[in-house]
Amino acid sequence: MYTQFLPVLRWAMPVCLVLWGISRFYLYGVEDPLTMVSGCLLILGGFTYASYLLISMGELTGTIAQLVPITGIFTELFAAHYRTQD
Repeated sequence: MYTQFLPVLRWAMPVCLVLWGISRFYLYGVEDPLTMVSGCLLILGGFTYASYLLISMGELTGTIAQLVPITGIFTELFAAHYRTQD
């Protein structure tokens, strides 16, 4: 009767990554190159993580699909740090 909660959580992560990346472009524009890179990496990370959930991958491809969102998150943290410095 109850819906399973694990698939909702599993698919919420790539959706949130894509929305987070889009919000970087909406809030800060494309003037700052570091913010633009972090937004692109977050969007790409959302799509690569979603493809990781949909398609069975080898070890190397799965590792790359996991590293792209992590790189986007750290780039966004780095960009946020420099946005607060100005």
